[in-house]
Amino acid sequence: MKSEVGSGSTFELYLPAEFSATSNLEKPPQKEMPRGSGELVLVIDDEAAIRPGYPATLETFGYRVVTADGGSEALSIYIQRQSEIATVITDICFASMPR
Repeated sequence: MKSEVGSGSTFELYLPAEFSATSNLEKPPQKEMPRGSGELVLVIDDEAAIRPGYPATLETFGYRVVTADGGSEALSIYIQRQSEIATVITDICFASMPR
């Protein structure tokens, strides 16, 4: 550490660039991402630019995906396929609902 009044301080940190057999640091354990078994996920998102990202990600991990752009479309899909739908992902937040 270097420090001068009126000029500030400089800190230098030296970290290993990678883990190797000669490193004295233990490699962090790799966590396995959860995988689906073909479960159907209903995704509701009103942003057209974001919606395509859900299937691209979820299908990679073994889920089937159906998307809706809002409540009306989602309700229609749910009524038709409720026995298949395992879960729903939505960007709708009910932070302050009247009682």
